[in-house]
Amino acid sequence: MLRKSLLPVLLLCVMVGCGSPADSGAPSETSVDGPAALQTPMRLAPSTTAEARPAIELPPGASLLPPTATSGSLVCKYGVTIASQCTATVPQHGSSQINTRSEFVYSWQFGGEQAGGEQLREEPSAQRQAVLRLHDMKLSTTLDGQQISCTELCRSRFLNEQDGRRQEGSFIEATPDQQQVLLASFEAPLCTLSLDEYGQELDRETTSVPGAEVALGAGIIPAARLFHAPFFEGRPSWTAPAELSMGAGRYARGELTYTVSSDREPNAPNTVKVRVAGTLVGEEGQADGEIQNAVYRVTGEQHFDTDLGHWKAGHLDVALSFDTQIQDQTITTKGVIDVDLELLLATPVR
Repeated sequence: MLRKSLLPVLLLCVMVGCGSPADSGAPSETSVDGPAALQTPMRLAPSTTAEARPAIELPPGASLLPPTATSGSLVCKYGVTIASQCTATVPQHGSSQINTRSEFVYSWQFGGEQAGGEQLREEPSAQRQAVLRLHDMKLSTTLDGQQISCTELCRSRFLNEQDGRRQEGSFIEATPDQQQVLLASFEAPLCTLSLDEYGQELDRETTSVPGAEVALGAGIIPAARLFHAPFFEGRPSWTAPAELSMGAGRYARGELTYTVSSDREPNAPNTVKVRVAGTLVGEEGQADGEIQNAVYRVTGEQHFDTDLGHWKAGHLDVALSFDTQIQDQTITTKGVIDVDLELLLATPVR
């Protein structure tokens, strides 16, 4: 097994789609061997401040319910799962198997309310806007077959298991700081995109509400954008930029090629199958413990619903490799990531 001192870096490296506090500017002081973006801002231990802050007052009746979409919008709710299996090897110390699993439930709202709470502008048909919300997040990590961390968060509750310790509670039981994190990160607008008629991103506005760094630091925006590439009806193939979170505020970026398949299902004539392939290259880190020589090779298939006008399913296989230099040792990590998308619900609001 790898030395304990190497484990936090390895976990940070392999949790694609799950970033760190550095991704969002959140405090970075933490020594736990788990999803750092959750551990630091979501302090699950009782507050030790001398003077307790007053509890957040919630609107009567529907305080923990998702906000109602504005009339004229379309809300598409998705589930995405990111599961990685990686082997990290250190010379003279052997290898360890690190597996991670990340599950997000999020939605894109086309039309309605934007990230700042203002009404979306009426746009020409060639441009539209989309608002991202996170509803649920689950993260778990195992080292050599033993679970070392598990975190589940939504607006109404939190759960954290770490080194045999378990902390959980409801929104009402959370401290005021924790309540602020839950309110800002879940069911609330996180970012607003401006898209052209094909779904290409033109502009992005990200929320600055305190507490939202949990969702942003966990890599929800890259995770929620990965499968939502532009779709060019009538074209046999096209390319589009893509990115994966590497943690520590760094990303693997590149272009993916989308090729329309001639394979159609008789019982789903409005579903277009699209093959996906390409290579994403990670940003180079220079400091001790940072990722170097990162390469992510992507293949897979996505399904586009021409009636709905949006992607409804997909599966991507990602083969990854990278090095991490720690003092005089080089950790070589190789593995695979399975990424799955499922459309859970599509609701037009009139």
